[in-house]
Amino acid sequence: MSQVRIFQIPIEDAKKIVYIPELLKLYIVPMSTKIPLTLNIPAHIPKTPISANQNFHRADLILNNFCNLRCIYCYSDAGTPPRAEMSPIIAKKAIDKVIEACLQDGESKFGITLTGGGEPLLSFKLVEQIVNYCRKRSSQTNLQCKLAIVSNGNFSRRTARYVSENFSNISISVDGMPDIHNQHRPTTGGKESFDLLARNVDYLITQEKIGIGFRMTISNLNVETLSEQILYLHSRWPNILISIEPLEQTGRCGSTQIIAPNPIKFAKYLVRAIKVAKENGIHLRHTLATFKAIPNTISFCGINGRIFGVDPEGNVTACTRVNTKSDHLAPLFHFGTYDGESNNFQFDDQAWKRLKHLTVDTISDCLDCFARHNCKGDCCHTRASAYGKSFAIRKSPKCYANQLLTLGLFRLELDLPEIDYSIIPSDSQKQSTFQ
Repeated sequence: MSQVRIFQIPIEDAKKIVYIPELLKLYIVPMSTKIPLTLNIPAHIPKTPISANQNFHRADLILNNFCNLRCIYCYSDAGTPPRAEMSPIIAKKAIDKVIEACLQDGESKFGITLTGGGEPLLSFKLVEQIVNYCRKRSSQTNLQCKLAIVSNGNFSRRTARYVSENFSNISISVDGMPDIHNQHRPTTGGKESFDLLARNVDYLITQEKIGIGFRMTISNLNVETLSEQILYLHSRWPNILISIEPLEQTGRCGSTQIIAPNPIKFAKYLVRAIKVAKENGIHLRHTLATFKAIPNTISFCGINGRIFGVDPEGNVTACTRVNTKSDHLAPLFHFGTYDGESNNFQFDDQAWKRLKHLTVDTISDCLDCFARHNCKGDCCHTRASAYGKSFAIRKSPKCYANQLLTLGLFRLELDLPEIDYSIIPSDSQKQSTFQ
C-alpha cells in the first residue's frame, strides 16, 4: 500500500474541491464535509526510472549556434559570434554512449534528437553524417533508432524531402497567425518567415512519413489572442499537436525589449485556450497543464537524470537551454564534457548527484501545495535565472500564477465558472501562499 495526499481547495458557495492526484480524481463537496489528509491506496503507479549512473537511452545533440532567423526572444541569442558547430566525432561518441546504455539495460530502441542553439538543419552535412551513423549502428545492434529534429521550418524543398525520409518526428516553431509569427521570428535580413514555413509544413503533411508538432511561444504580443492563434493553426493544419510555452525573459529579450507575458495573464488565457481546444478537437499541450496524467515523476523535466544534452563544444548539459560553457548558468547544469584524448565523455559525479536531487520534493514550500504534481517546482532554468545557486530549494517565481493555472484547470474540468481575475491584485504573482 502507498499513502497519498488528499488536497482540499475552498471555493465559492461554502464548497471545496477535493483532489487526489494519484487517482486522477476531482470532487466538489460541501465545506463542512470531513475529508482525511491522506489515503492508503495500492502502490500501482510506475515511477519513471532514473539510472543510478550515466546510462542514457536518448540524447539531445545541440549541433550549432547559428541561425537563418533572428527571433526577437531567442533564449540563446543565436547567430551571435563566435560560430560553433559540433564535430562528427563528438556526435558519434554521444550516439555510441546511448547505444551502449540501451544494450546494457535491455532496451529495444534508442532516441536521438537534433536541436540547436541555432537552426540544426543549417549544419546539413553534419545532420547527414549523424543520420547515416545512426542507421549503421541500428543495423549492427538490432536496436530501433528514433530520430527527431527541432527546426524553425525555414529550409529548402530538398531539405524538406530529406527530413521527411529520415526522421520520425519534427517539432517546428510557429507562433500563431502570420502577423504575430513574422513579428516574433523574422529572418536575418528582417524579412517574413511564415510563408516558407507553411510551404514546408504542407509538403511534410502530404508525404505522410513524419510526425509533426508545433512549438508556440507566447509573449505579451500574442497572449490575449491565444485562443484565436490556436484556432488559426488548427483550421490550417488540423490534428497537429500544439505545444505552448511562455516566453522567458532571457537571451535576446534584453536588446529587443520583447516582454514575457504576465504569469497570471498567461494562466488566464491559457485556461481559456484549453477550453477552446477541448470544444474544437485541438491537440493542445502545456508543461504545467498535466494534472490529468498520473504523477509518476517529481521533476518538471528530465533534468534530474534523464537528459543527456551535448552542446557544440562537447559539454554535457542537463538543460538544453544552457548550451555553451560561457553561459553563466553552466556551472549549475553542466555535468561533463567530451575528452578528445580518451575519445570519451568524462562526467562530474558530484554535479550529477546534485542534479539528481532537482525534484519538487526538495522545495519545502511545495510540499503542501495542491499544484505540486502539476507544476513539479516549475522549470529549473526559470528558477536558476531568478535565484542563482539557491534555485534548487526555491519555489518558482511564478508560484501563485501556477496555482491559479492549476485551479483554473480544475474548475474547467468540473464545469465551474472561470476564476474572477478582476479581484486578483496586479502584483499577486509575488505572493508566497495561495489564499
